[in-house]
Amino acid sequence: PKMKAVPVKGGELAEKYSTRIIKLKDGKIISDTNPYDGKVNTKEDKNKSNEKTKKTGMSFFTALSLSFNNLMTKKGRTILVAFAGSIGIIGIALILAVSTGFQNYVDSIQEDTLTSYPLTIMQESTDITGMLLAMTSGNHKNEGTNKVTEQQFLTNMLGNVKANDLKSFKKYLEDNYKKVDDDISTVKYSYSIDPMIYTYDVTGKLAKLNPSNLFSSIYNSNMLSSYSSFGSIFSQMIEDYDNLELQYDVLAGRWPKEYNEMIIVLSEPNGISDLLVYSLGLRDNEELTEMVTKIMSGETVNLNNKPMELTYEDLMNVKLKLIMPSDIYKYNNNYGVYEDMSNDTSYMKDLYDKSIDLKIVGIVSAKEGTTSTALTPGVSYTSKLVDYIIDYSSKSDLVKKQLDNKEVDVFSGSRFDSKNNNIGFGFDDVISVDSNKLASAFNMNIDENQIKEMTNNYMVEITNSIDIDPTPAINELIDTLYQFEDGMFSSIQDNFGMNDMDNIVNNYLNSYDAGEKLKSLENEYVIPKDTYKTVYSGLLKGLLTTYIASYYAYDQTLTEDATNPIAKVDDTILEMSKNTFNGNASIKGAADTLGKAMTEAKIKKEVVTKVGELIEKVTSSIASSFNVDEDAISSAFSLNFTEDELMRVVSAMMNKEDTTAKSNLITLGYQDKEEPTFISFYFNSFDGKEHFLKFIDNYNKKM
Repeated sequence: PKMKAVPVKGGELAEKYSTRIIKLKDGKIISDTNPYDGKVNTKEDKNKSNEKTKKTGMSFFTALSLSFNNLMTKKGRTILVAFAGSIGIIGIALILAVSTGFQNYVDSIQEDTLTSYPLTIMQESTDITGMLLAMTSGNHKNEGTNKVTEQQFLTNMLGNVKANDLKSFKKYLEDNYKKVDDDISTVKYSYSIDPMIYTYDVTGKLAKLNPSNLFSSIYNSNMLSSYSSFGSIFSQMIEDYDNLELQYDVLAGRWPKEYNEMIIVLSEPNGISDLLVYSLGLRDNEELTEMVTKIMSGETVNLNNKPMELTYEDLMNVKLKLIMPSDIYKYNNNYGVYEDMSNDTSYMKDLYDKSIDLKIVGIVSAKEGTTSTALTPGVSYTSKLVDYIIDYSSKSDLVKKQLDNKEVDVFSGSRFDSKNNNIGFGFDDVISVDSNKLASAFNMNIDENQIKEMTNNYMVEITNSIDIDPTPAINELIDTLYQFEDGMFSSIQDNFGMNDMDNIVNNYLNSYDAGEKLKSLENEYVIPKDTYKTVYSGLLKGLLTTYIASYYAYDQTLTEDATNPIAKVDDTILEMSKNTFNGNASIKGAADTLGKAMTEAKIKKEVVTKVGELIEKVTSSIASSFNVDEDAISSAFSLNFTEDELMRVVSAMMNKEDTTAKSNLITLGYQDKEEPTFISFYFNSFDGKEHFLKFIDNYNKKM
């Protein structure tokens, strides 16, 4: 039989349960209850042995009781072992809990970050950051010569402007989407189409909410019209509702589903920004415009508006309407041009009444503790709205005409490459002569053709005097900016910082030389000098900001507080800062837009003034020749246009050098859906983003 040896310290247990007891001392056997005698066991012996073995079995409860007694016998040891074991178990559990919690937190931050900061591919791109770093991290070592080598930062940046073929890339992406499906949570296609949204504001006026005129109206021109989203609270949302529901609480209503449905995004559940209140027409926009204009002119603003209290229901009941861009143009049969009727109040009210209602179906706010969010506070609409505008516009006659002939400007009827700026007005176009009234004034018959012939030369003079080329105005604006830049920095005597910019700019623009220059611009181009002062104030502050930042990157010894960097005038840094600032495309764009507005204002003044002079000249000439009723003669001549009609036709006929068929189509609300302006990619993880970048590399290699 099998023998099982068990060391036992308790003698009673051994006597009771063992079949053989061997006692050892110092490694030697001192007694054995069943010593081996060398004889072979008989069958009877084996049976007895088996019977004895069976008796040694121990029940579970007995073993449990013995174990418990043993533990209780050594309480101190038992407690220490239990304590040490629990420390180990708790430690392992704690490590696993911290590891899992930290990983979940990292995953959450990663998900929020990837949702809030997508990878965006634009039609055109350049590395501005690289240029700025290169400008501030140059080699300051003196090579011991008097030679200075040009560092072509700006040239290299402009030379590296890259055009991306998004139409081709979009097709490649759609054909191979399965390769990156697991990496991308959503894709957002964006177009240069901005919904035209109108409402009646709190004062009862028809107000354009988007594209926003809130800030551009400050300049009394279209200077900011090229930045249509500036100051706008309307934006296209992503449509990854799974992620949105993780980030946002729906405070009222629901998420949008249809093309004409939108949501309001609040920065906090029980607060709404005053910009959003103004932009929804719940306050008078002119009040805000006046306030900002005064602030930028250095005046003090005292507004004691009591904060509004609105309910979610109030916000969801705001009435908004969508006006199609192609509908605001009206064809002029006499001159074959399309007039922009957006400033005609009566026309726009009729159009508003026929337009599509936009519904605010929900109000959301970021969940408490959310660090990054995917939506911008304001009003968000879906891509379906942009798709609807494009589809609608594609069916308009105006868009069809432009698509059929991309060489001709559909608004003016002139070729895009045409240099002919002749507006083609004759005497008959501008003025009508009532022969009967004219004859009655002299009590004799006057030949109408005789009067026309007498004034033809004057009309030629009017036509020739009208120069609709905006280049002189643009050059005048830029030259004045350069002059003001030099004058302002020449006036600075001491060290200066960010907190001193307002005083520096205001003091210079209030100087005699600057005032005379602003006055000459007003005299030449009609627009008030305070408007120019506001524009140049913003530009000069922008240059000062650029200069101070550049100086701080070069020399920080003058600065004690990093929040207010201090600089002094340094010719080298100044020249570099001016080149960087003045070379910015937005400066040129602003100058182009404001220059055109100045030219339009000048044309308006000259046309109206000279037509008035013509009527006065004809009247005075005839009256001086005959002693007759001058009032009767004056009533015989009448303008064929109202002032607004005349400006609309002149504006339509102007040859706009920067317009193309593509820009006209975008103005009319149409863009090829297969060629987005930019594409934004939202990823599930950083690994997915890296994998997608390799996907782009593969595309570039194939192209």
